[in-house]
Amino acid sequence: MAASRRKEPLRYQFAENIESPFTIIEINGMEMNSKDVGARLVDLSQNGCQIESFLNLKAADNDINITVKFTLLNQHIEITGHINWQRSTTYCHYYGIEFVKSSVGDYAFIMQYLKSYSRSKSQSIAT
Repeated sequence: MAASRRKEPLRYQFAENIESPFTIIEINGMEMNSKDVGARLVDLSQNGCQIESFLNLKAADNDINITVKFTLLNQHIEITGHINWQRSTTYCHYYGIEFVKSSVGDYAFIMQYLKSYSRSKSQSIAT
């Protein structure tokens, strides 16, 4: 097994479907204004996420930036990221997204949401 390069203290994998539409904002340096593309949030960490979609973006051949949208704990979140990798299966495509740092900071707020979300799921299983 290959060693993981991930250094996040927490990466949450979602058992349930978390809708996470995204818009393409840039391909190969050219600004875009796409419609929402259907996707599902597979996992989430402070620095990035993995999404699943039926759309094949051919990420190995293109430099792509997107805005990912999702809701956690009734809080709507939109984050810009860069597609680092793509893995395809017969029916869908998985994308590894690294969040782009901005004036907002390093998205440390995501850790708070993930911890609260994880606790809420643990409590709902126990009851």
